[in-house]
Amino acid sequence: MLEFCVYTNINFRCGQGISVVTTPPIAATIAASAAFANRDDCGRMSPDNAYEEVQLPGRGNGLIANRPIQQSELIMLDSPIFVFNENAYEDLEDDPRRQLIWRGIDQLPAATKSLTLGMGKSAGGDAIEDIMQTNAFTQFFGDDNVKHETLLREAALLNHDCRPNVLYRFDTDSLTHHGHALHKIEPGEELLHTYIDTEMPYEQRQEVLLKNWGFSCKCSLCSQDEFRLLASNTRLSRLQELKQKLVTPDSAREMLSLYDKEGLIAPKFRVWEAAAYAHNEVGEKRNAVKYARIVHEYAMWLLGPENEQTKFWEVFIKHPEAHGSWKARLR
Repeated sequence: MLEFCVYTNINFRCGQGISVVTTPPIAATIAASAAFANRDDCGRMSPDNAYEEVQLPGRGNGLIANRPIQQSELIMLDSPIFVFNENAYEDLEDDPRRQLIWRGIDQLPAATKSLTLGMGKSAGGDAIEDIMQTNAFTQFFGDDNVKHETLLREAALLNHDCRPNVLYRFDTDSLTHHGHALHKIEPGEELLHTYIDTEMPYEQRQEVLLKNWGFSCKCSLCSQDEFRLLASNTRLSRLQELKQKLVTPDSAREMLSLYDKEGLIAPKFRVWEAAAYAHNEVGEKRNAVKYARIVHEYAMWLLGPENEQTKFWEVFIKHPEAHGSWKARLR
């Protein structure tokens, strides 16, 4: 059985504070991260006037764009208030687990504790566990990439859509959540991300959302008539078939076309990667570099400029022949 502890730093982000319930080794790793190097570091702030919080009928609070937002634009920077190691659900009984969670919440600065307790709920039961169930993002910490739940105030206001317009990445060293626009967003549009795997068919999406968040989705995709929903399910099924096979230049083009018809952008990243390799494997340097450039462009904001994958594709673009995939299918 794992040992768990509570680490709290009330000076984090100029007094926002943070509490972490995890194992001592992971707590030590988090405490030694760059996020705590300077107690006067308030962190980067979200861009001004990109959005505002509003009350939405039947949806609770949400975020609405205040101005035109361009694709890939960084529109949100947020830092966690509370981090929780999910292994504790299995390793600890309800009472000791909840005691640890509440100790972490109680040790936060008063304003941050009040803000946390005011977050939305959906499942019932213990208030904090309900808040985490409803609002938490999944992140990975430690050498073994252990799954943790993280609570973030602004990011928690992003409502769900099966075809989102915001995608996030999380930097575990700076403890910063970066939200980017997946496509152009007009003033007055709601900022939306997805709570689930967007490639699930309609029925499965509804089942997962109802079970875990207590609502049936009525987004623009899910509210279509039965014929359009059937067509969508057929495309998603075909995508699953193609993903099980070796990607070729032709299958990559088909997958990208299907994703375009589905209005899905983020999953195309892996197809662009596969397309770059597929063209490289048959010695088509021009097309390999074409797709590699697309991958690198998106990696710069999806993964960050310092990410190893981003750097890899920068090298690949310059020297595709040096990669092991070069003419691999012609050998």
